[in-house]
Amino acid sequence: MNRSFEIAMRWAVMLVLSCAQWVPAHADEPDPASVARGQKLYETAGGVGCKACHGSYGEGKIGPTNRGVNEATIREALAKIGAMQFLKEQLTDGDIPQLAAYTEWMGRHMLVRALLKRGRFIPESVSVYPGTLVQLIIENTASEPSTINGEQIVAHPQTIPPRDSASLEWTAPQTEGKFTVSCGDCKIRDGLLTIEVSNTAKPYTPPPQPKVVAKPLKAD
Repeated sequence: MNRSFEIAMRWAVMLVLSCAQWVPAHADEPDPASVARGQKLYETAGGVGCKACHGSYGEGKIGPTNRGVNEATIREALAKIGAMQFLKEQLTDGDIPQLAAYTEWMGRHMLVRALLKRGRFIPESVSVYPGTLVQLIIENTASEPSTINGEQIVAHPQTIPPRDSASLEWTAPQTEGKFTVSCGDCKIRDGLLTIEVSNTAKPYTPPPQPKVVAKPLKAD
């Protein structure tokens, strides 16, 4: 090989590797700090948080699900929904983008819920499509703490307080396989939650933006 050509190729490879280190994160990727601040607002704004009406994980409660709602939808809801007027007074203009960062983050994740009851998981198995972002919510129904384990899903054993829940974020691998979560200190030790990553599972699609319908406060 020509010596000059070899040197030129080495410099080209070094330049490509150097540039690769400076490739910015995808513009759609949420800022973790904004997501964390938004989560705190979601849980505490106005003394009750958005979770009081929309559920602890945006799954819907008194109000509809708000997983995936963006900043424009939140602003419209604050302007049109009478029951949200007290939050409008509590949130600053700068708080709303932070809140939206969290609700949009939730919308990226497929919500999977399971009850841990007497050492058994309900349901015992779920299926997800390869590569899916999963938010796994495990609710401990016992009157004592329960510790859950699961290689490749739970990085470290996690203890869930009695009658409380834990949120685990997990990205399903691109290849098919089965992954399990167990309860390490439950009296029943053979209860498992199996997450099957399968190409036959329905691919997760983030929810569309809801239509905001004006709902004034009811007169006493």
